Amino acid sequence: MTAQVMELFGYAASFFVAVSLLMVSLVRLRILNLIGCTFFVIYGIFIGAIPIVITNSFIMAINIYYLIQMYRRDISSFSYMPADEGIEALSKFVALKDSDIRRFYPDFRECHLRAATAGRGRIYKAVKGNRIQGFAFCLYDESLELGQFCGEEDGFRAALRSIRENDYQGQPVFFVDYIVGKYRDLGLARKFHEHLVKDLSSEFKEFIWVNHHSNRKMHRLLGSLGYEGAFSSGEYEILKLKLVEKTDLPVSA
Repeated sequence: MTAQVMELFGYAASFFVAVSLLMVSLVRLRILNLIGCTFFVIYGIFIGAIPIVITNSFIMAINIYYLIQMYRRDISSFSYMPADEGIEALSKFVALKDSDIRRFYPDFRECHLRAATAGRGRIYKAVKGNRIQGFAFCLYDESLELGQFCGEEDGFRAALRSIRENDYQGQPVFFVDYIVGKYRDLGLARKFHEHLVKDLSSEFKEFIWVNHHSNRKMHRLLGSLGYEGAFSSGEYEILKLKLVEKTDLPVSA
């Protein structure tokens, strides 16, 4: 192998290690750091630098160990519970994380939570160690009319209006499924949403999701969960999930 190729491994290793230190998510930090250390091990073998191989092999093992621990510990330690009453703590959480929430849900307003509590809607919070780490909510029936709670007109309200005008049958309409950045890459959004659907499945057989076109990550997640596109409204896509009812198979003679 040429010296130029060996240098590329060294540059790649340095790049991934440096970029990993910029990550807010601990999962991404450790994954990128693991990739960088792997390149350093290969580079060290090429140039015959045993100290580089030993040091980075040790760091690789540490990254792998903590990644496994993160997935086991953090996913199992989250609980999901209704927050329809006494949302003061959730309102403080929303105010603290407002800029990050709006990265994914640009039209979200705290008044949407008031609509869910005062009208017909549900709010759930994701809790870890008695601290709120995320939330989700749905609206339905009269709570879809946000005029009395949110004064200004926006794209989200227009999307809700288009839902009511398109053969709306009282299904819960989801809009936000937020997890803080520290835990965002652990698959918790999927677990959170599966919990919501399970909790509401005794009352509803269809679910609607209003997703901003810019939120491609949520679009992919919803598609993997079985949501299908219904129609678009401005900057939003409207997706539906129809639950498949289990039926008993006939017993063969």
